[in-house]
Amino acid sequence: MPKVPNLVLEEGTWIPPTVVTEPSQYKEATSLVSMPTNATAITVIEMDAAETWTSGTTLIIEFYAPALSVEGVLGGQVLFISLFEGDTELGYLAQISSGNDDINGSRSIFAQRRLAASGAAQTFKVKGRLAVAHTSAGDWISGGAGGVTTQLPMFLSVRPL
Repeated sequence: MPKVPNLVLEEGTWIPPTVVTEPSQYKEATSLVSMPTNATAITVIEMDAAETWTSGTTLIIEFYAPALSVEGVLGGQVLFISLFEGDTELGYLAQISSGNDDINGSRSIFAQRRLAASGAAQTFKVKGRLAVAHTSAGDWISGGAGGVTTQLPMFLSVRPL
């Protein structure tokens, strides 16, 4: 861990240093991921390999997608975005509700989760699923290549504190 000197304000007081760590795992995606119409969870983005951190190490897991679409259905529709460790769902990172109206690419998402490492090899992924099955195929999460008038990539990052 890098050494950072303490900042002395006046005799007897100090501000503890803040150290920001780089992600130990980082994955970008530039594609559009369509949600199945049968309300089955589908992988949106996944780390390439498992990593082992010391048991109890605090991990910050972040997910970002610049655009998503949720079609409105009678009675409302909900897109659940969940964090998984391997095949185990850890819970929702977010849920986006459309009500009876469409959300056509007008929302972006940034979600963050803090958890303790298990000490075993861990692979994190984000999955999306719809609450209500329907016949239209207009529900998706996407990222782009970046650049002028282009969406940024979606990403998943894991960094220890």
